[in-house]
Amino acid sequence: MKSFVKPFAALLAVFIGGVNFANAYVLKSYEGRFSIEFPSQPKLENIRDVGTCMKERHEFRSSEGQKIFFASYQDCLPHGYLADVGHGPFLRDYWQNVEKAVRGELRANNPIEHGVLSGREYLIAVPHGNRVVRLQLFIDGDRLYKIMYVGPFLTQDEPEVESFFASFRVTR
Repeated sequence: MKSFVKPFAALLAVFIGGVNFANAYVLKSYEGRFSIEFPSQPKLENIRDVGTCMKERHEFRSSEGQKIFFASYQDCLPHGYLADVGHGPFLRDYWQNVEKAVRGELRANNPIEHGVLSGREYLIAVPHGNRVVRLQLFIDGDRLYKIMYVGPFLTQDEPEVESFFASFRVTR
Protein backbone atom coordinates (compact mmCIF):
# COMPACT_ATOMS: atom_id res chain seq x y z
CA MET A 1 0.00 0.00 0.00
CA LYS A 2 2.80 2.43 0.86
CA SER A 3 4.39 2.03 -2.60
CA PHE A 4 1.10 3.09 -4.22
CA VAL A 5 0.63 6.28 -2.15
CA LYS A 6 3.81 8.11 -3.19
CA PRO A 7 3.32 7.87 -6.99
CA PHE A 8 -0.39 8.68 -6.58
CA ALA A 9 0.42 11.81 -4.52
CA ALA A 10 2.91 13.01 -7.15
CA LEU A 11 0.40 12.45 -9.95
CA LEU A 12 -2.31 14.24 -7.97
CA ALA A 13 0.01 17.25 -7.47
CA VAL A 14 0.47 17.56 -11.25
CA PHE A 15 -3.29 17.46 -11.91
CA ILE A 16 -4.29 19.84 -9.12
CA GLY A 17 -1.96 22.67 -9.97
CA GLY A 18 1.18 21.36 -11.51
CA VAL A 19 4.48 21.06 -9.79
CA ASN A 20 6.00 24.38 -8.89
CA PHE A 21 9.72 24.60 -9.40
CA ALA A 22 11.59 26.25 -6.53
CA ASN A 23 12.77 29.10 -8.79
CA ALA A 24 10.21 28.72 -11.58
CA TYR A 25 10.59 30.99 -14.57
CA VAL A 26 7.86 31.42 -17.17
CA LEU A 27 9.47 32.10 -20.53
CA LYS A 28 7.31 34.05 -22.99
CA SER A 29 9.01 34.22 -26.36
CA TYR A 30 7.09 36.71 -28.47
CA GLU A 31 9.30 36.13 -31.50
CA GLY A 32 9.01 32.37 -31.02
CA ARG A 33 5.26 32.61 -30.35
CA PHE A 34 5.32 30.26 -27.36
CA SER A 35 5.56 30.10 -23.59
CA ILE A 36 6.86 27.42 -21.25
CA GLU A 37 7.75 27.13 -17.56
CA PHE A 38 11.37 26.29 -16.75
CA PRO A 39 12.71 25.28 -13.31
CA SER A 40 14.93 28.41 -13.37
CA GLN A 41 15.70 31.24 -15.76
CA PRO A 42 16.95 29.71 -19.01
CA LYS A 43 19.86 30.90 -21.09
CA LEU A 44 19.32 31.67 -24.77
CA GLU A 45 21.66 30.41 -27.45
CA ASN A 46 21.18 31.12 -31.14
CA ILE A 47 22.64 28.27 -33.15
CA ARG A 48 23.26 28.42 -36.89
CA ASP A 49 22.07 25.01 -38.06
CA VAL A 50 23.20 23.37 -41.23
CA GLY A 51 20.96 20.37 -40.63
CA THR A 52 17.45 19.74 -41.83
CA CYS A 53 16.06 23.27 -41.65
CA MET A 54 19.21 25.24 -42.52
CA LYS A 55 18.04 28.20 -40.45
CA GLU A 56 19.02 29.69 -37.09
CA ARG A 57 17.69 27.75 -34.08
CA HIS A 58 16.79 29.64 -30.91
CA GLU A 59 17.41 27.37 -27.93
CA PHE A 60 16.52 28.08 -24.31
CA ARG A 61 18.22 25.90 -21.69
CA SER A 62 17.93 25.55 -17.94
CA SER A 63 19.58 23.01 -15.69
CA GLU A 64 18.86 21.77 -12.21
CA GLY A 65 21.53 19.40 -10.96
CA GLN A 66 21.82 16.55 -13.47
CA LYS A 67 18.56 17.52 -15.18
CA ILE A 68 18.55 19.73 -18.27
CA PHE A 69 15.45 21.32 -19.78
CA PHE A 70 15.40 22.66 -23.36
CA ALA A 71 12.89 24.47 -25.55
CA SER A 72 13.72 25.66 -29.04
CA TYR A 73 12.11 26.94 -32.18
CA GLN A 74 13.36 27.22 -35.71
CA ASP A 75 11.77 28.45 -38.94
CA CYS A 76 12.68 26.05 -41.70
CA LEU A 77 13.76 27.18 -45.15
CA PRO A 78 12.86 27.18 -47.89
CA HIS A 79 9.27 28.12 -47.00
CA GLY A 80 7.07 25.10 -47.50
CA TYR A 81 9.95 22.64 -46.95
CA LEU A 82 8.23 20.82 -44.08
CA ALA A 83 4.95 20.59 -46.01
CA ASP A 84 6.81 19.22 -49.05
CA VAL A 85 8.64 16.60 -46.99
CA GLY A 86 5.43 15.74 -45.17
CA HIS A 87 4.86 16.28 -41.47
CA GLY A 88 4.21 12.58 -40.83
CA PRO A 89 7.45 11.23 -42.36
CA PHE A 90 9.55 14.12 -40.98
CA LEU A 91 8.26 13.63 -37.43
CA ARG A 92 8.28 9.84 -37.59
CA ASP A 93 11.93 9.66 -38.68
CA TYR A 94 13.41 12.61 -36.76
CA TRP A 95 14.53 10.38 -33.88
CA GLN A 96 17.31 8.93 -36.03
CA ASN A 97 19.21 12.24 -35.90
CA VAL A 98 18.89 12.43 -32.12
CA GLU A 99 19.75 8.79 -31.54
CA LYS A 100 22.90 9.16 -33.64
CA ALA A 101 23.95 12.41 -31.92
CA VAL A 102 23.70 10.99 -28.38
CA ARG A 103 24.73 7.41 -29.28
CA GLY A 104 21.59 6.07 -27.66
CA GLU A 105 18.78 3.71 -28.49
CA LEU A 106 15.15 4.51 -29.23
CA ARG A 107 12.69 3.29 -26.58
CA ALA A 108 9.51 5.10 -27.73
CA ASN A 109 8.30 6.98 -30.82
CA ASN A 110 4.67 7.97 -30.37
CA PRO A 111 2.28 10.48 -31.93
CA ILE A 112 1.01 13.10 -29.45
CA GLU A 113 -1.45 15.99 -29.36
CA HIS A 114 -0.77 19.22 -27.49
CA GLY A 115 -3.49 21.83 -27.81
CA VAL A 116 -3.98 22.44 -31.54
CA LEU A 117 -0.60 20.91 -32.46
CA SER A 118 0.10 17.35 -33.48
CA GLY A 119 3.58 16.01 -32.98
CA ARG A 120 5.68 13.11 -31.79
CA GLU A 121 7.36 12.17 -28.56
CA TYR A 122 10.58 10.20 -28.49
CA LEU A 123 12.31 8.49 -25.60
CA ILE A 124 15.97 7.63 -26.13
CA ALA A 125 18.11 5.76 -23.61
CA VAL A 126 21.79 6.70 -23.47
CA PRO A 127 23.41 3.75 -21.69
CA HIS A 128 27.00 5.07 -21.74
CA GLY A 129 25.97 8.02 -19.57
CA ASN A 130 23.09 6.42 -17.64
CA ARG A 131 20.89 9.16 -19.16
CA VAL A 132 17.55 9.46 -20.88
CA VAL A 133 16.37 11.94 -23.52
CA ARG A 134 12.67 12.76 -23.73
CA LEU A 135 11.85 14.91 -26.74
CA GLN A 136 8.60 16.33 -28.07
CA LEU A 137 8.58 17.76 -31.59
CA PHE A 138 5.83 19.89 -33.15
CA ILE A 139 5.41 21.57 -36.54
CA ASP A 140 3.39 24.76 -37.00
CA GLY A 141 3.64 25.95 -40.63
CA ASP A 142 7.36 26.43 -41.32
CA ARG A 143 8.19 26.48 -37.60
CA LEU A 144 9.65 23.51 -35.75
CA TYR A 145 9.29 23.41 -31.94
CA LYS A 146 11.46 21.08 -29.83
CA ILE A 147 10.79 20.54 -26.14
CA MET A 148 13.39 18.30 -24.52
CA TYR A 149 14.46 16.91 -21.17
CA VAL A 150 17.77 15.13 -20.48
CA GLY A 151 18.41 13.51 -17.13
CA PRO A 152 19.25 10.33 -15.23
CA PHE A 153 17.46 7.09 -16.20
CA LEU A 154 13.91 6.77 -14.91
CA THR A 155 13.43 10.50 -14.26
CA GLN A 156 11.59 11.26 -17.53
CA ASP A 157 8.15 10.83 -15.92
CA GLU A 158 8.78 12.70 -12.66
CA PRO A 159 6.19 15.36 -11.79
CA GLU A 160 8.54 18.30 -12.49
CA VAL A 161 9.31 16.90 -15.95
CA GLU A 162 5.62 16.29 -16.69
CA SER A 163 4.88 19.84 -15.56
CA PHE A 164 7.58 21.23 -17.85
CA PHE A 165 6.15 19.49 -20.93
CA ALA A 166 2.55 20.33 -19.97
CA SER A 167 3.37 24.04 -19.59
CA PHE A 168 4.30 24.49 -23.28
CA ARG A 169 1.86 26.79 -25.09
CA VAL A 170 1.89 28.17 -28.61
CA THR A 171 0.66 31.75 -28.84
CA ARG A 172 -0.58 33.31 -32.05
